Amino acid sequence: MIAATAPFRPAWARPVPEGGAGKRIRSARRAAGLTVDKLAELIGRDKSHLSRVEAGTRVAAEDMVEAIAGHLGVPAASILIADGRLPRKVTAALASGALEHALAAPVLNDVSVPQLRRIHLAALAESHIERTYGTLAEAPRVARLVQDLGIRVSLTQAGGLAAVADRHYSIGPDIPRDHHALVLAHLAGHALLEHPGCHIAGFAPEEYEATAIATFLLAPRAALRTTALRLRNELKLEAWADVSDLIALAAERFTMPVWAMCRRLAEDGLLAEMAEVPEL
Repeated sequence: MIAATAPFRPAWARPVPEGGAGKRIRSARRAAGLTVDKLAELIGRDKSHLSRVEAGTRVAAEDMVEAIAGHLGVPAASILIADGRLPRKVTAALASGALEHALAAPVLNDVSVPQLRRIHLAALAESHIERTYGTLAEAPRVARLVQDLGIRVSLTQAGGLAAVADRHYSIGPDIPRDHHALVLAHLAGHALLEHPGCHIAGFAPEEYEATAIATFLLAPRAALRTTALRLRNELKLEAWADVSDLIALAAERFTMPVWAMCRRLAEDGLLAEMAEVPEL
């Protein structure tokens, strides 16, 4: 009789040791076979500072926690949570109107769950952009985005979007030029979500999710906000202003169809902010 074995659990999924972030860091450091001196060298910090963090007499800033986590192969969130703290991205999401609106109903329903999923997709997109490009300040060029994910696209005289081979697709002349970047980012979304392929004509839930994450890849929150506010100043928009020109310019800037840009601006509360009406 073969003895039953415990299911495998990756290091980051195991219970956080008691004693706060310091003990969590020390445990992960030892598991990684690193000395305090070596870890301090890797993160560019003083050994005594790191020792005090591990001893629990000094609180590590989030950027230090992220540097430590990167070298120890554990999520920074698991270290912060051990200290009773939440990552900045989490607190920002909790404070946002999007999450408040998604949870407005007393129970999760068919309206709030998709909204929460879109918040999750936005986080996935921004995580990929930050990990790949190191910043969220600028939207990545879609050509580089698909190249980094091993996706190839070619133009064809056949209609629609079709799979040629694994991660190789063809785009027909019936797909408008202003939709090409969104289609490419849609394919990138499938890759990030580890979908087996793209069947955009089928209108399956995976296709809607790939399109949603595509809009976040093309216009990440930080880049969109900076650009929208700059455009508002350039256009000298005032209260009650028509923001259609702004939407069109933002769509052009991020190579997105106007309808997709309109949704992105609305999601982040920027449409209302563009034509903000002062209190009467």
